[in-house]
Amino acid sequence: MCEFNLLSWNIEQFGTGKLAAAPEIASTVKARVDDTALSPKTPFLGFLLEVKGKQEQVTTIRRGLRKEFRRAGLKGVTFKAVDLGGASHTREWIISMSRGLKVTSRSLNLRSVLKKTIRKRKVEAQDRMDAHQSRIKAKSLRARKNHPLEARTDHFRPNTYEADWYRDGFLFRAQRSDGTGPEHRIAAFHAPNPRVSNQNKDVIDAITQASRAADADIIIGDLNYLGKIERDGYKDISASLTTGTTLRKGSASELGQHRWDRVIVSDGSPYASGEVSLSVAKPRPSGGRVSDHAMISALFGKPTPP
Repeated sequence: MCEFNLLSWNIEQFGTGKLAAAPEIASTVKARVDDTALSPKTPFLGFLLEVKGKQEQVTTIRRGLRKEFRRAGLKGVTFKAVDLGGASHTREWIISMSRGLKVTSRSLNLRSVLKKTIRKRKVEAQDRMDAHQSRIKAKSLRARKNHPLEARTDHFRPNTYEADWYRDGFLFRAQRSDGTGPEHRIAAFHAPNPRVSNQNKDVIDAITQASRAADADIIIGDLNYLGKIERDGYKDISASLTTGTTLRKGSASELGQHRWDRVIVSDGSPYASGEVSLSVAKPRPSGGRVSDHAMISALFGKPTPP
């Protein structure tokens, strides 16, 4: 398998107002992809998550990044943006950045998978509600009509969000620009906040199911899930990390213990030997931090020393 670098970085509310952090973003990416331990021609594909704004604002962010990357000496990098959709307050974009690769992308239809799960959860909730009402009737208890604590069917669901509330994931297909080597199929996600994604397995299950249906070799992103992820033929190679992937509250450099960001690969595939690492951006000149997340990266296809 040809050597290539894969990156993902949640830039914490990345709107046009945060373009001032573009120099730190560029220098952090450059330090990783131009690492002297790698070949200077090693292709890379990266994803910047939690990009906010309308299309024209996202275009401004892309142009600002391109300018700063060139200034940092990272030339020949292609930037593209994909709309993940979602509700008005959950909608986000992913900005992809690549060098030495031909990249195409398409939606993973995550919401279609979630729609089936939500339909099942509604049936289960109605069954539990019926059983609850039967117990009340059996005990000759009087139901509290129009009371704030009156049981409702929604109380028996993990959450009440419909499928359209969720952001989609995207499948990126990448191959070396010269057409040599294998095609890499990478699924990128920014899952909903931990109160949704970490409270039950429905979201992570939908992510792996949608990725497997698209024959994705790799899943990367901020999955907002702390549990073990070994399902649908995938293996979590970021389990090797000894720290979390987010910064401690109030710190600009110290990592905590929560591993929200993951790199997951098809078990038994050549990608299973990928080397995962984290990069923390230097504090901004103003003293603030670029993001509450470190950049997670994986190097695949590294030659084995003789």
